[in-house]
Amino acid sequence: MQTITFDYSPELVKQVTGRFIMRQIMGTSVLVIAVGLAGIITLIAGGRGLFQGASITVLVGYFWLWFRYYRNAVKTANELANRSITVKFDEEDVSFQSADHLSVVKWSRVKKIQKLNEAWLFHIYSDSHYSLVPTSRLDDELKAFIEQRIVKHGGQIVKG
Repeated sequence: MQTITFDYSPELVKQVTGRFIMRQIMGTSVLVIAVGLAGIITLIAGGRGLFQGASITVLVGYFWLWFRYYRNAVKTANELANRSITVKFDEEDVSFQSADHLSVVKWSRVKKIQKLNEAWLFHIYSDSHYSLVPTSRLDDELKAFIEQRIVKHGGQIVKG
């Protein structure tokens, strides 16, 4: 078993959440942006109809949701009285522990590891929720161990 401890600082959360959101937007929003821009262009050209209103509303709403996601992540980090997080990695599971919470997850439940420069994101239930582990706390041996566990249990490892 290997154990690491890190500070779940607002700075780390801002950096990682911002990068995560940018990756999500770049990967999933081409259609939303295209429709929103089409609505804006036709509005500028004189169109005043349901299409313009709906498309601009969808565009603004999409970015508003990501803004709220970011704001809530940073707010959570700011409100923690004790920011120390301990992560334990063993053959069967990974656990994340703070002063007032413990989550133990079987490796088979980790659907994806998203490898960012600053942190690895452990996606357990969905692509939009994750637990982060700073890469500064992961040595090469631990990285190899995590990757081996993920692959063995059918999870994905993705860069960025």
